[in-house]
Amino acid sequence: MEYWKKRVFKILGRISTKYYRVVLVVALFTTLVSAYLVQRLPVDTTFIRLLPDHSSEVQLFQKITQEFGSSTDLYLLVHFNDFDKAKLFVKDLAPELKKLSEIREVRSRFFHLKFFEKFGPLFLSLHDLQRMETLLPIWKPALKEWSQSPHLLTLLRNWRNRLEKEFLLLSLSYPRISRISEKEAIHLEKFLHLCKDYTLNGGKMGEKELQHFLESLLLSYHQSFQGRGKIQDGYLVSPEGNSMLVQIKLNIEPLQTALGMDLYGKIYQITKRVQKKKYPNIRFGYTGHFAIGYEDQQNVLTRIRYLSLLSLLAVLLLFIYLDRTVYGPVLVALPLMLAVLWTFGFVKIVFGFVSITSAIFGILLFGLGVDFAIHFMVHFHAERSKGRSMESSIIRTLLVSGPPILVGGLTTAFSFFALNVSEFKAAKHLGTTSGWGILCCLLAMLVLLPSLLIFLKKFLGSKGEIPIETDIPLIHKWVSWSLAHPRWIFFLTFLLTLVSLFGCSRLQLQYDLEQMITLDLPSIATKKELEKEFHLSTDFIFLVAKSEEKARKYVKKLLQARKKNGKPMFSRVDSITNYIPENQAEKLKILKRLQSAIQDISFPDKASPLVSQELPDLLKELGKIKKIIALFQPLWKNYPQLSKEAEELIQSVEKNHRLENLNFFQNLLYKQFYGSITAFQKISLKPIGLKSLP
Repeated sequence: MEYWKKRVFKILGRISTKYYRVVLVVALFTTLVSAYLVQRLPVDTTFIRLLPDHSSEVQLFQKITQEFGSSTDLYLLVHFNDFDKAKLFVKDLAPELKKLSEIREVRSRFFHLKFFEKFGPLFLSLHDLQRMETLLPIWKPALKEWSQSPHLLTLLRNWRNRLEKEFLLLSLSYPRISRISEKEAIHLEKFLHLCKDYTLNGGKMGEKELQHFLESLLLSYHQSFQGRGKIQDGYLVSPEGNSMLVQIKLNIEPLQTALGMDLYGKIYQITKRVQKKKYPNIRFGYTGHFAIGYEDQQNVLTRIRYLSLLSLLAVLLLFIYLDRTVYGPVLVALPLMLAVLWTFGFVKIVFGFVSITSAIFGILLFGLGVDFAIHFMVHFHAERSKGRSMESSIIRTLLVSGPPILVGGLTTAFSFFALNVSEFKAAKHLGTTSGWGILCCLLAMLVLLPSLLIFLKKFLGSKGEIPIETDIPLIHKWVSWSLAHPRWIFFLTFLLTLVSLFGCSRLQLQYDLEQMITLDLPSIATKKELEKEFHLSTDFIFLVAKSEEKARKYVKKLLQARKKNGKPMFSRVDSITNYIPENQAEKLKILKRLQSAIQDISFPDKASPLVSQELPDLLKELGKIKKIIALFQPLWKNYPQLSKEAEELIQSVEKNHRLENLNFFQNLLYKQFYGSITAFQKISLKPIGLKSLP
C-alpha cells in the first residue's frame, strides 16, 4: 500500500513538473468551458425552488399563490394623534402604492359599511331573528311611541318597561335565565355613563366619537372582525384610538421572490414621501414576513460584505505571514478562483441554476480550499530551504503532504455528498456544490498549483522567490511548552471539558425562527407593537376547502379549538363563509315579515327637545331604572358598575340642569337610531352571493 501511494504521488509530481504546459492548457480549456456555462447560469435565490416538487403541500401552496398572489401580507401600522389626518394619509397613500404592479390591494377599511347596511340583518343568527319576530308585538308599540314622541324620556321609559317585563318572565321561570344578554347590560352601563358625562360637562367625546360609539351599540352585529381592535368609520383602530392597521396584499410570493429584490424598499420610500409631503405628525411602521425578511436580508448582506472583506484580509495576512514570497498569495488565489469557476460550471450541468445554498458555498469555498494551499506551501518552502531544486521540492512535498491533504479533502467532500440522499433540494444543492467544490480545490492545489510554480520559475527565474525561515516562532514556543508541561495541558483540557458539559446540559433547541434573525429591526419592533395593541399576529395558516359546507365546518372546528384553550393560539378565522350567512332562505322570510311590520312607522327628522318641566319625570324614570336594575343583580356581572352609573346619573341631573348638553346627546342618539331603523326598512331581501360580496 505504501508503495502504491508513493508511486501515485510521484507520477502526479512528474506530471505537474514535467508536463506543466499540458496541465495549464487543460486547466485553461476547462476554465473557458466553465466560464461559458457560468455566463448562461441563471441565479434563482427563491426558497420555493428548494422544496420538493412532488410534495402535496408544495403543490397546494403553488396553487394558492397562483390564485391569491401571495401566502402572506404586508402590514402598515399608522400611529396618529388626529384620526381624520390618518384617514387622509391612508387615502393618499393607497393610489401611490397601487401603481406598483406587485401590489394587489391596499386594504384600509376592514368594515364594509354599505355592504352591512344592505345585508346586515342577514348576519344575525336565525334564533335572534325568530326572537325579534316573537318580541315584535312588544317593541313595535315602543317604536311607534318614540316616533310620535322622539326624546330621551321616551327611550328610558321603554327601556324600563322592557326590563320590568323581562323580570316578570324571570319570576315565572326556573332556572332563572335572562333573555337580556350580559352584552346588552354592558351597553346599558355605557349608555348611562354617557348620559351622565354629557349632563356634567358636555361630554368628553366629540361628535364623531360619540356617533361611532352609538353605532357600535346599535349595529354591533356588523362587527365580525375578531381581535382587540375596534372598528371606527370602517377602519381597524387600536382600543386606545391612536393607531390604525392597514393590510397590503401582494401579487408576488415572498418565497418565490429572489433575494435582493427591492420591492419593499420602493414601498417604504413611497410611504415616506407621502408622509413627509403632508403628514409630518404621522408615524408609521411596516411588518409582516415580507418586511422582516427584506430588512433581515439587507442587514445580513451589508454585514457579509464587510465581514467577507475582513475575513479575506485576515486569510491573506495569515498566508503572507506563513509564506513571505512575492508570488505565494497570487499563486494560491488563482487556483482557488478557478476551482470556484469549475464548481459553478458543474452546477450548471447538474442543476441548471444557482440556488441560495449554492451561492453561499461559493464564499465558504475559499476558506476550505486555502487549508490545502497552506499545507502544500509550508512544506514546499521547507524543502526549498534545504537547498533542493524546484522539481524535487514539489515531488517531496506531494509525497509527504499530498496523502493527508487528499484524505482530508476526500472525507470532507464525501461528507457533503452524503446530503444528496435527502429529498430537500437545499440539502442536495449544498451537498453537490460543496463536495464537487472541494474536489476541484484538491485538483487545483495538487496538480495546478505545482504546475504554476514551475511555470513561474521558467518565466521569472529566481526573482520572485525569497528564502524564508520555515520555523514559526509562535508555534514552536507553544509546542515546546506543551511538551514540557503535559500536566497543565491535561488539566486545562479537563477544565474545558467540564465547562462544555455544563453548557451542553443547559442547551435548548430554539424553534422560534424569529430568534434567529436580527431582533433590532424596525419591522420586528412594529410586529411587537401590532401584537400588543391589536392582539394580532402577522402569521397565518391556509386551509383549502372543496365546498362551502366544508369551509363552514373548518371554521366552526377552529373556533371551538380556539375557545377550549386558556390562551387563544390565534385571534381570528377569516373565511369567505363569514360573508355568506347560513339559512338565508329562512332568514329572508322572517326579515320580509319584520320589514313589512315596521313599514308603517315613520320618524320625524329631529328629536323633540327636552324642557325643564320634564326634568322631574326624567329623574323619576331614572329612579325606576335603578330599582329594576337591582333585581338583575344575581345575573349580571357588571351590576355594581351599572348601579353606580345609574346613581351618579340621577345625582348629576339633580345638581346640573344643562339641558343643552342632554339635548345634544339626545339628537345624536336619535339620528343614529333613526338611520338604523330606516336602513332596516330598506334592507335588501335578496340572498348574498359571491357577486354581491365587497
